[in-house]
Amino acid sequence: MSANLIILAGGMSSRMKNSIDPSLDNEQVQKLQDKPKSMITVGKTQKPFLYFILKNAHTAGYSEVIILINEKDEFTQNYFTQNTIEGLNITFAVQKIPKERSKPLGTADALMQALDSNPGWLDKNFTVCNSDNIYSENVFKLLLRNPYPNSMIDYDRDSLRVEPSRVQAFSVITKNQNGFLTEIIEKPNEEQVAKAMDKNRRVGVSMNIFSLSAGQIYPYLNSCPIHTERNEKELPVAIKNMIKDHPEAIYAIPVSEEVPDLTYKEDIKIVEDQLIDQIDNY
Repeated sequence: MSANLIILAGGMSSRMKNSIDPSLDNEQVQKLQDKPKSMITVGKTQKPFLYFILKNAHTAGYSEVIILINEKDEFTQNYFTQNTIEGLNITFAVQKIPKERSKPLGTADALMQALDSNPGWLDKNFTVCNSDNIYSENVFKLLLRNPYPNSMIDYDRDSLRVEPSRVQAFSVITKNQNGFLTEIIEKPNEEQVAKAMDKNRRVGVSMNIFSLSAGQIYPYLNSCPIHTERNEKELPVAIKNMIKDHPEAIYAIPVSEEVPDLTYKEDIKIVEDQLIDQIDNY
């Protein structure tokens, strides 16, 4: 597996900006409105959350990183140009917004644009992840060192340690007897969750971190349909289309650990507390 990583940081953070947390003062709220949520700073050193994803990836062995940002992001590239991480070669790609739209076209389009901006990656394997989940060093190592050309992290739902109402919004997965992904079920109902349980009553969850063969996934990014409800081209849909054509294409690596997640304003303090050891050490 190539030590290449793409971080999708092109979202507009609309759910966080529209949420309410009365514990934040006016200055903190204004910062949230002005910058991407992955660039929210924490701790005494005031490092952004994205910094911790990059540090974990670097410690795990990654060396080449593309950060995909949106056209309106004036913070991310400036910050990491001035605050480099030794041992990481970080480049940036910008997700262009179609003229007829007011926001980016989704994560499948984002990944395709990131690959298009770096043609040398089109014959390589890479890991791709979101910018609003703090993935651990362990998870990055598992993806970097596994022997499969395509793989994903299969999180134990009960290990995520978030309230049930939030868990219901996560995508559950099903696997075959050999451990390969067979389905990603977005926003599942209770019946679908029950069917996804294994014999030990474990429910696997996708937190959108995959290692992929660029040559294999690219055609499915290119042909990905626009989601009828969310009006975006979404990476999980491209993944599902790929495994329909290529069964046992993606191996699901089981993991039991929590994933600090930034979706709403009230998550900021929770995630900061979860990252306290890293904040102190980095």
